[in-house]
Amino acid sequence: MKSYRSFALTVVTRCCHPIACSLALCFLFSSPAFGQQAQAKKRVPVLTTDDVVRERPQVEVVEGAGARVEGKKAGDTDKPAATTAGTKAGAGDKADPAEAAWRERVEKAREKAKAAQRTAEEGELRVNELRNRLGNSGGTPKDRNQTAAELEQMGQRLKQLRAEARAAEAELQEALGQAKGKGFTEAEGPKPVADGGGPNEDYYKTRFAKLNEAVQDAERGMQLYDLRVRDLRSRLTNNSADRFSTGQVQEELEAAQQKLDQARNARTKAQSDLDALLDEARRAGVSPGVFR
Repeated sequence: MKSYRSFALTVVTRCCHPIACSLALCFLFSSPAFGQQAQAKKRVPVLTTDDVVRERPQVEVVEGAGARVEGKKAGDTDKPAATTAGTKAGAGDKADPAEAAWRERVEKAREKAKAAQRTAEEGELRVNELRNRLGNSGGTPKDRNQTAAELEQMGQRLKQLRAEARAAEAELQEALGQAKGKGFTEAEGPKPVADGGGPNEDYYKTRFAKLNEAVQDAERGMQLYDLRVRDLRSRLTNNSADRFSTGQVQEELEAAQQKLDQARNARTKAQSDLDALLDEARRAGVSPGVFR
């Protein structure tokens, strides 16, 4: 490399002709040695695989139950949101054993309380009927004696029925009280729309039966408390009653009148709800035979 440089310098120094100088410089720069020297001074950067792939993203790929992922174990990763949501939804779809047992107890206690109350009210209505029959004139002595005996027997029976109704209601309230602090809720009934998108006939059957029962209960209550109000009003007109007894009867009359008003309102609401249900079923395309 030194010989090329010396030769070029010699030519430049000894030849002052411009053409000679240009030839010398071209010879110098085009020589391999000079190119290697210039190339050694400045290298062009070259990308390698090490430069490009410095960090690989830690993507979790699970192919099996015991699979491992880059940087993490499959079991160490956070659970997907879908899994958590599915667990929560599944827990809501089916109650735990304790809540299921509580629901069953409440359902039985409610049915028992309703049946006991219904029986006691029917017994009271029967007592009033027998009393009115006995107070009417006419009939043979044998018939009157038979009515009086039945009235006395039914009167004793009514006391027992009322006690059973109070006990059943207390049992229901005790069962309902067990849900405090536990978050228990009673099971929901069937939905109005079936899984296929059509009307759910079970919903309409169940709802229709409950509303019919509510109408009947309200009508029975109206009849019962109307008789109580009449009886208490007649007792107030009795001049032989003292002041204490009169005040007590007045309180009973006010309570009976309030119950009568509640029964009337309940009858109106139950009938309105029943009419709305039938209209809804008609618009949904439910067959009228479902309600027979």
